[in-house]
Amino acid sequence: AGDKRSALLLSALYAQGAFGIPMDEKKAGEVIRPLAEAGDPEAQVALASVYRFAKIHANERDQAVIWLEKARAGGHPDAGRILDEIQ
Repeated sequence: AGDKRSALLLSALYAQGAFGIPMDEKKAGEVIRPLAEAGDPEAQVALASVYRFAKIHANERDQAVIWLEKARAGGHPDAGRILDEIQ
């Protein structure tokens, strides 16, 4: 319903398959993508994580870098460090 914290948590739960929620990598990305596309740096880092670790995105790892660069430009404090780690 548009609550950022809820979307971040639900995305993480889908990505990990936790607390009785079945793992669903596709839904993990779908839940957080609208916030990331709207320019939210925290959501952009979360979406980058989905691209970075989800098996369904194994051929799209470059998307993680793109979303992390957007998050860094938006002022996310950890995006630059994460970029350095993966590049």
